[in-house]
Amino acid sequence: MNDKNKYFAGFIMTYNRSEQIENTINSIFDQTLSPLKLLVVDNSDNSNTEELISNLDNPKIIYLRVGHNSGPAGAAKIGLEYLVQHGFDWVYWGDDDDPPIFLDEFQELLCLADNSDNNIAAIGSVGSKFNYKTGLRERFKDSECDGVLDCDSIGGNHNLIINAKVIRNTGIYPNPELFFGFEEFEFLQRLKLKGFRIVVNGNSLLKHRVHSNRLNINSTRSLIPKKSISNLKRDYYSYRNLIYMLNNTFDKKKLAKKIALRALIKIPFGYLKGWKYGTENSKFMLNAVMDAYRRKLGKTY
Repeated sequence: MNDKNKYFAGFIMTYNRSEQIENTINSIFDQTLSPLKLLVVDNSDNSNTEELISNLDNPKIIYLRVGHNSGPAGAAKIGLEYLVQHGFDWVYWGDDDDPPIFLDEFQELLCLADNSDNNIAAIGSVGSKFNYKTGLRERFKDSECDGVLDCDSIGGNHNLIINAKVIRNTGIYPNPELFFGFEEFEFLQRLKLKGFRIVVNGNSLLKHRVHSNRLNINSTRSLIPKKSISNLKRDYYSYRNLIYMLNNTFDKKKLAKKIALRALIKIPFGYLKGWKYGTENSKFMLNAVMDAYRRKLGKTY
């Protein structure tokens, strides 16, 4: 591997998950190519994670307490900005409860990046395309999972690794105002608009599908909400942010209207799961559409 890939660091964001984060940290440092530094960006409202990190006494770990819940979007901006400013070349973007599955994930990805062109802004293990006509993510066919695949979206829980040089040159960072939902997609799309590539390792993607028993999957979509009532606010953030970014950031106003209509159509179907569920779903979907168009972002719920 080229020296340029050895100056590798990462960050993980966390919120009140001190009981899970130690396992994630251990998994990251167990990688065949582990980061020189791991920044823990703590959104928690207690000191449990801070105490855990202190007890680990690992000089490779940097702890940063935000002081409030900045959400995944805010924490990602803080983490990426810190490590880019400290001169690292590649930066891993991770969650507190989604450690790498295979021991050679980072090494495999960075080797692929090293042997590809210099126009790569981000690379990951699992990703998808985005259809700007339908507003839906599109899965790669199993037969396509080979070599370097250009994509639109890589989740923070799928070993997303950012080329810090691209960030230094463009000044593009995650939008903290999104708080939660589509923050990786929005960030990566802005990089693509500058002419950079977002790629996944097709072989790694296939390996992940085999591991999770997700080969030969045909995605189906339903208008009936699937989330539990306690998680409906996740749909609020996803719809709000997607409508907002399509309407404002990417100037896809017709598609934004289509997504807004999709959110509104889901309202009556929510009542099929009971009055209480339907009422909550109605509140979140209506507010998602209204807040997107009046540009009300940040933490709402």
